[in-house]
Amino acid sequence: AEANNGKGIAGICPLCTLANVRVDGTFVPRTEGVGIGAIWAADNGHEVINMALGATSASSMTRAAFDYATRKNVLALNASANEFSFHQNFQTVFDDVMAIGAVVPDNDLVQGNPSPLPTTTYLRKANFSNYGAHLDVVAPTDVITTGGGNGGYGDSSGTSSGARRRLASTRW
Repeated sequence: AEANNGKGIAGICPLCTLANVRVDGTFVPRTEGVGIGAIWAADNGHEVINMALGATSASSMTRAAFDYATRKNVLALNASANEFSFHQNFQTVFDDVMAIGAVVPDNDLVQGNPSPLPTTTYLRKANFSNYGAHLDVVAPTDVITTGGGNGGYGDSSGTSSGARRRLASTRW
């Protein structure tokens, strides 16, 4: 999509450059692959690592990789997962990785609100987001995005969407 043409939407950070880093061939990668990807991003001048993946274990190498990225002023974020569970994915337990959970609009009538229209707040935990004290922040997830097919729009939902929204708000 093109920015500032009055048509559609162009994304949350049109001046940002993106690099997709393949860390494994599966949604639940080997932890070393994630660490190697973090080091590559830090060494190649990237400011943010945005992850939407889990790992079944954590290694000292991966922990050191995110420590290294932090020392190079790289912000790492990871979606908490959509299992509606207290359990965490291993990157989200590292101090150097911001764990992102999800909230959804509640559209409830706010007590004392003189307006007859509902007031939208984002105080409701999403019924799919992992939760618990290991989360650093929660972000709205139910939003309209491009990619709906045939040049249209579609809805995006999940902790991966929340991580992207949080990423956009941290861009400096």
